[in-house]
Amino acid sequence: LPVADSTISYIWLPDGLALGALLCLRARNWPPFLLAMLLIGLVDTQRAFGLALLAIGLNIFEPVLVAAILKRLLGTPPRIDSVMGVTALFFCTIPLMVGATLVSASIDWFVSPGHYWQIWGIWAVADTLGMLLVAPFVVAWCGHREPGEAAWRGGRMAEAAFAFIGLAIATHVAYSIAEPYGTGL
Repeated sequence: LPVADSTISYIWLPDGLALGALLCLRARNWPPFLLAMLLIGLVDTQRAFGLALLAIGLNIFEPVLVAAILKRLLGTPPRIDSVMGVTALFFCTIPLMVGATLVSASIDWFVSPGHYWQIWGIWAVADTLGMLLVAPFVVAWCGHREPGEAAWRGGRMAEAAFAFIGLAIATHVAYSIAEPYGTGL
């Protein structure tokens, strides 16, 4: 849910989705995925082209950096269903995102000077929460299949349908309640 009249979200879901997808994909399959992220970002931006390209590049770099380090630490495909995996996810994601958002926030500060640390704090928390909350779901949902095992069975299709219906209901409830937590949401 974005802050009112803003594109800033308290949990930046795209970073979590990107990290989860990158953890599930083999590194040789990353370029088309990253190109799609770049094109979506360019279509969706309201910034000048140069600033937009820089901001989108940094937004793509963040999950790529975390995914590359996690794959190095945890192997391929990375498993985050153990204490070691969860610990690596936290201790890799948090410091990297705190550092990477220092640069990302400077772009927003360049466009609208005056509130650098506030912008940085919002982006650091939103990006980190997006990765910590969403990426594990994507990784868990991708699952680890044996060679030759079907990716989608009847149970997975039912799970996908149930997840989609739940998402639709949650979205309807979230956006139909007027100011559930006070002003600003």
